[in-house]
Amino acid sequence: MDQHLLSIVLFTPLAGLAVLLFIPSESKRLLRIWANLAALAGFLVSLPLVSRFRVDVSGFQFEERASWIPTLGANYHIGIDGISLLLVMLTTLVGFLAILSSWNAVTTASRDTTPCSCCCRRA
Repeated sequence: MDQHLLSIVLFTPLAGLAVLLFIPSESKRLLRIWANLAALAGFLVSLPLVSRFRVDVSGFQFEERASWIPTLGANYHIGIDGISLLLVMLTTLVGFLAILSSWNAVTTASRDTTPCSCCCRRA
């Protein structure tokens, strides 16, 4: 699991979003519960990074490399160092806390509050 741990941390929120897209907008409680569970899963999946990170090793850790688009020479290459580890942990924790704190604050969703509102606006 250490081989793909960083990719799992990266794609867990996207998997939660994919499920979230299929939940009807009328069931607000289910939407909130699933969003919180997906964010919590993202944080919990990132916790092993802390315990398995070796501070005595310099350079990138948890590196992954894969050929993405060979004809263009594009590769998927991901890894973290010490400061990146802190930022990943901060992002997953704050993401969970932000969704949790919005439980009662957001009562209606408008077009301006959706995730893709920046690219869905019409002139």
